[in-house]
Amino acid sequence: NKMPAKGSEFDFYAPLRAQGAVILESEDPETKSQEYLLRVYKSYNGGDFSVYYGDVYSDSPALAFYSYNGATKTMTLKPTYEKITSVGVSGNQVWGSWLLRLEAAKKTGVPQMRSDNATQLQTNIASITTPSDYIYSAETGLVESYSKKDLLQFALGLEYSGITDLSISLEGAVD
Repeated sequence: NKMPAKGSEFDFYAPLRAQGAVILESEDPETKSQEYLLRVYKSYNGGDFSVYYGDVYSDSPALAFYSYNGATKTMTLKPTYEKITSVGVSGNQVWGSWLLRLEAAKKTGVPQMRSDNATQLQTNIASITTPSDYIYSAETGLVESYSKKDLLQFALGLEYSGITDLSISLEGAVD
């Protein structure tokens, strides 16, 4: 995905930059290993059923801690794309004018940004020997800016199309 330009009205890193954070250029996930998707699909009278597996990079980057400059109190973050594994099922079933849709998936390795970076910084900086240049690298373990989570996702949809030129849909999703 193409990221919005720095300083543009769509720059979603603007609030972090306003607080003094430095955001490095994003890495390109296409330079990493391959992505894989597999789907087994079965269609039958009145519906279909699918089972799928995916090993792909996240669509949006997570901001990884890159360094902290103790002299200028500036944190540098680097956008990174993490690998996410998905396993799931989906299906559709028709009964007259009604359509029922169901999807379920388990995703592993989904990056979730942490909100306690300042607390981590204050807690951990006291236990690490100050570098001579006052720049703490990512190897120091000073801040863990995001963590990886496993998600279970479910979606259910119901659609009625028994009236000419009209369909009524109801959908819901749960993470």
